[in-house]
Amino acid sequence: MNSTLQNDFLNMLVKHWDNFQQAQSSPSHFAHIHYLWYWEDGFLRSKQWYDWSGEVYRERVHRYRTEEDTFILDTFRLDGTQEPSIYFTRSEDGFEGSLKEGATNSRGDLVESQIN
Repeated sequence: MNSTLQNDFLNMLVKHWDNFQQAQSSPSHFAHIHYLWYWEDGFLRSKQWYDWSGEVYRERVHRYRTEEDTFILDTFRLDGTQEPSIYFTRSEDGFEGSLKEGATNSRGDLVESQIN
């Protein structure tokens, strides 16, 4: 992946996101959450919190790398424990990402994720 695509990806990712539309569409199924991607001390970081309380419930540090036309985010807990990596490819509207099939988190739980 060339540096232009890498810059495009990071410019799209690094900002404050939320799931307001999803939460409003089914409030009994989805909490309204915020997801902030940011740079700190040269590291790509993220944190998630609930809208209603402001309580941060997840913080991560990410390393990014490329393999051919795939942009990979390696994800780590603050204690250094690695979580499943997310694999992104260019799409018509930006990027699409997912975990590898059968991915498990650091507790051994099966996890799935689709990101557009």
